[in-house]
Amino acid sequence: MDLDPKDANAYTNLGNALADQGRYLEARRQYEKELVHLQALLDMEPGNVQVKALMAQEALKGGMLEKGTALLAEIETEV
Repeated sequence: MDLDPKDANAYTNLGNALADQGRYLEARRQYEKELVHLQALLDMEPGNVQVKALMAQEALKGGMLEKGTALLAEIETEV
């Protein structure tokens, strides 16, 4: 399946579908790709708490606990 590399939602949807099938390693790879796109958005708007929260959620969903909790800690200090 070819995904538009500019569409973070496509990576989310594929990651969710793979996770639902128990294909967790493949799902994590899709969440990692999504995080790259979200990071690009965050780089343009460093104070965007909504993007950080989404990144944290997706990192946690993808099993990237350190990254997810670090993002949540950043959010906590900003609000």
